[in-house]
Amino acid sequence: MKFTQEQIKKYLGKTAGELNDAGICHTCFNRASNGSLYGDESQKKFFEDKDIECVFVSNPRADGHIAIITKEHFDDMTKCPNKLNHKIMDFAKALMSIIKEVFGCEKVYLCTMCDGPQNHYHIQLIPRYSFEQRGSKNFVKPRKDYVFDENKFNKMKERTQTFAKNINIPTFVWHDGEPPKDMQVKQVYAVVFDKKGRVLIRQGVEHGKPYSNLAGGTPESFDKDRIDTLRREYLEEVNTTLKDPIYLVGYQTVNEGNGKPLYAQIRMTAMIDKIGSKQPDPDCGDIYDRLLTTPEKAIKLLNWKGTGDKMINGAVKIAKEKFGITEFVDKDEYV
Repeated sequence: MKFTQEQIKKYLGKTAGELNDAGICHTCFNRASNGSLYGDESQKKFFEDKDIECVFVSNPRADGHIAIITKEHFDDMTKCPNKLNHKIMDFAKALMSIIKEVFGCEKVYLCTMCDGPQNHYHIQLIPRYSFEQRGSKNFVKPRKDYVFDENKFNKMKERTQTFAKNINIPTFVWHDGEPPKDMQVKQVYAVVFDKKGRVLIRQGVEHGKPYSNLAGGTPESFDKDRIDTLRREYLEEVNTTLKDPIYLVGYQTVNEGNGKPLYAQIRMTAMIDKIGSKQPDPDCGDIYDRLLTTPEKAIKLLNWKGTGDKMINGAVKIAKEKFGITEFVDKDEYV
């Protein structure tokens, strides 16, 4: 949630409950108003990156009670992108072990309780100590005041930062030519051109945010080959047929950082034959916009960094040499 200065002035001094009753997320408001609700969090927040923050709860149910909170506002887990949910669970798993080690508790309970659009998605980790009874009553233990312990705070901070540095982050490496025969191919995409040299971009909205992509997808057992996969995916996603021939641009290898073997994502190029009317994707029911734009703009829209540049530039080279395209018209058009 975003707030204007007028809104901040209007609601300053309101309690979290009053903000909730007004349909306002108190977490977002606290951030926008420089901590007007919860004050200085320097002795509570022990980790932060672009996606999440990890904090000691102000009114904990046990020593070591923490929350993992998303930076962006989501009502609950169901509204949060899967990729971010996976990251949160990775952190929760690691923090359970760190809490046990630092605080000496016996178990750590996990819960998320977001009960309205004004709520902000977060995961709570609540320690249970050996002297406490097992069971769900630990979720409703009496609350108490947070007491800063510098030694334990620093241990949580250091160990969480160490985990964050070593967390599995997929890496992508571009390669010209064919992938090795023994390497699994999990994806086939293509850069396709119209006769004006414009690239077809598939656009949609996910969790309220617009995004751009190429059409393409996963090879299925009934596909004869990767070209069959590509033709099927272009029909399903953007109702577009492709001309022959279809050329290989290259591939990128994906290293998920989890010890599993590398796999390949094939990138091809072709000329557009016909673009039909927009139709729902049979896989998910989404109806995508189709944008024709220049290769340079496509690079920026996709934002795939180094591999995206090499893919688009490689396709442009083939378009000049094989498709006879001599001009790439700078005129965006939705079709």
